[in-house]
Amino acid sequence: MFSTVLREALARRRMCCTVLTEYDSQNLKTYLSSLLPGWHTFFPATEASITHLPSQRGSSRSKKVQELATFLGVTAQVADDRLDGHCETCAVLMASTVEKVLLANQNCTADVLGRCLIALRNDLTKASLKVQMETIFAAERKVLLSVQQKDVKDDDDAATLHKENRANERTRIFWPATSEISLVLPRTRSWCAGGSETQNSFASAVDFVCEKGTVVRLPLYLLCYIFDGDELTKADLEYTEIETAQYSVHVLALVLDGRTKTCYACDPNGHFKPGSGLEYLHLPLQERSDVATTFLSKHDIERQRNTATKRRKKCTPKQVYSYYFFFSKFTSFVFRKRKK
Repeated sequence: MFSTVLREALARRRMCCTVLTEYDSQNLKTYLSSLLPGWHTFFPATEASITHLPSQRGSSRSKKVQELATFLGVTAQVADDRLDGHCETCAVLMASTVEKVLLANQNCTADVLGRCLIALRNDLTKASLKVQMETIFAAERKVLLSVQQKDVKDDDDAATLHKENRANERTRIFWPATSEISLVLPRTRSWCAGGSETQNSFASAVDFVCEKGTVVRLPLYLLCYIFDGDELTKADLEYTEIETAQYSVHVLALVLDGRTKTCYACDPNGHFKPGSGLEYLHLPLQERSDVATTFLSKHDIERQRNTATKRRKKCTPKQVYSYYFFFSKFTSFVFRKRKK
């Protein structure tokens, strides 16, 4: 199941959800505990979301695309795609901030780190659109510049080499510790929650950071499903311009401190919001007990059930007696008034 869902998520193909989803972080925290046994895990400043940036009052979508295309040196189409899916660059920025603070102060607490992330969000929000672009997409620009230098021209396999170079450079620049932890070139599935290889990857990471007594940032890819506002038909799913009703890959940045055996999870979305339409897949992956859907998330199903339960709820004997007592007192009062 894991391989199939991951393949569909990377392909971004629209389809019904057949896997159990979650809208709060409890299941994820339990999974992290199994991934990092004996470690303390914190989610500093879950309100410090930065994926809504770059944004500025009065700035249109076309202006943001143009600014980003100029900064990255890419086409408008590529820049537009980057704006829609830049959670990894945001995760790297947040993790880098936490990493620097921890390396400067070993005794730093999760509360202090949370305030640093909130300050990062506030500073970016106040900055100009250009500064926001340059800060958030700095690592992405490094990747593109590095790939351009390594690309082989006039080669039949130039496109394939470009794709491989970009994937390698992206990993090296975004998550530099992964190349030191494993001799095998890291792949998404090696650091994806719910995968069989992920446990081994993080076991190696724990050994590395504890032996070196250092701090590193690592990715944890989360499989999610983006629910649509309607129950779609097969014909609707063929319309690929809208990116809903599909599995997707979200990224958490995990900052591991081997000196204190502490993990700090940085979510660029802040946290999963109930009813937002985005839910991550239950860990480990399980099939839904309800029918396949593009509309009914776990939050929606539970809300409907709770509403139905409240409607069916019967009065307790104590409530019945209270109502009877009140009614009898009220009627006797009315009769006395009439006699007068």
